[in-house]
Amino acid sequence: MGNGMWVVAVFVSCCCLFTSLQPVISGCLLDGEEAAALHTLKASLLHSDINPPSSWVEGNDCCSWEGVGCSSNTTTTTSSSTTSTTIDTTNTSRRVVEALHLSRFAWPYTYPLKQWHLNLSVFKVFHELRHLDVSGNNFRRSLESLDITGLRKLEHLNLSYNALEEGRGIPTSSWTSLSSLRFLDLSWNRISGPFPSGKKFCIHL
Repeated sequence: MGNGMWVVAVFVSCCCLFTSLQPVISGCLLDGEEAAALHTLKASLLHSDINPPSSWVEGNDCCSWEGVGCSSNTTTTTSSSTTSTTIDTTNTSRRVVEALHLSRFAWPYTYPLKQWHLNLSVFKVFHELRHLDVSGNNFRRSLESLDITGLRKLEHLNLSYNALEEGRGIPTSSWTSLSSLRFLDLSWNRISGPFPSGKKFCIHL
C-alpha cells in the first residue's frame, strides 16, 4: 500500500472512531467533562443492574434528565489593544450542573438487594455543584474514596443509607474546601471515628 493510501486509511479509521464516540455526548449541552461524568453515572447504573430513569436517553439534553439541575454561568472577558483605546468585552454563557438528586437508585430495603458500583471520584468535575443527594444507594465503599475536592460551592450533601466505611479515617484534606456547606447527612453508614474540627471545615454547619 502506497503512502497516500495509508494516509487515507488512517483518516477514514479516525473518522469512524470519532463517529462511534459521538453518541456518547451528542445532544448534551454541557462542557465535555460534565457531560462525560453524567454518562459515566448512567453506565455505572447499567453495570450495577440498576435501571436509570427513563429520561436518561442518549442524544437528549443532559439537563433534561431526571435528577439533574442546570443553570447558566456567564463569564465576562475583557480585552484591549495597544493600538486602540477601545476595550472589548465579551460575555460567554455556558450551562453547568448545579444540582444532582440521585437518591434511592439502590435503596437498601428492597429485594433483591442492589449495590451501586460507582467510582465516587466522578463528582469532582462538577465545580458549580450546590446540591448533591446520593442517599440510599448502598455504595459500600470507603468514605475516603469520595473525591469532592474543589466543590467550594456545595451547600447540601446527603450521603445517608450508603453503608460507607470510614476506612483510614475521615479524609480531612478533601473536606476542608467545603466552605459553603450548610447541610450534611452521614446517617446510616458505618462511620464511628471523630469528625474533623476547626475553622476551615464546614464553617456554616
